[in-house]
Amino acid sequence: MAEVDLIIGVLIIFVVFLLLLTIIALLYVSGLFHTIEIGTGKPPIGQVTIAYKFVRGPYKDSGQFFTELSSYLKPEQHCLGIFYDDPKVVPKDECRYAVGGMIAKNDDTPDEEQKKYLIGEGYKIFKLPTVSYAVKTDFPYISYMSIILAVFRVYPKLSKYVKDNGKDESDIGSNDVAFSTRVNGKPGMVVDGQLKGSPISWEIDAVSDMTL
Repeated sequence: MAEVDLIIGVLIIFVVFLLLLTIIALLYVSGLFHTIEIGTGKPPIGQVTIAYKFVRGPYKDSGQFFTELSSYLKPEQHCLGIFYDDPKVVPKDECRYAVGGMIAKNDDTPDEEQKKYLIGEGYKIFKLPTVSYAVKTDFPYISYMSIILAVFRVYPKLSKYVKDNGKDESDIGSNDVAFSTRVNGKPGMVVDGQLKGSPISWEIDAVSDMTL
């Protein structure tokens, strides 16, 4: 009986060890130790045509909208999110963001059937202009954990970079800066967020029923 208990105890320890090892490996590949390099220059995307929905509410609930939109996109098409408010300043339920899918790049023409279908599902079509200058960085997207790590690791560094370089509304025009975090890997997501005190080039017009 003692031998059986010993074997069970060893197996439990082994399983726990494997579980911890798996979690550590997942965190590692998801970007826990990824070197974050903040810089300025041309964003990773140029002019793009997007199908989007405007949403108001906690940013943590945005995943369901990206999942829904991803099911309507082709394998080579990526999602894009534009987050307008600082959740540390604006009440979570009042935070604004747009969930979009890039259905055409540069001068390419969107697929008309896909375009009509997305419009029928409640999405609006908008062409984002090319941004020539942006504060930007890259972060891997391997799993859902990558998004959580990006939120806690990337945005504080972006905020610090902006503060350290004296970039605020007094010296940045609303049409020449975007804060861009490109998330590589499936399904491929580009997240453009507005940091407190710094405008983003794609601003939702508050007086036009919150549409782009």
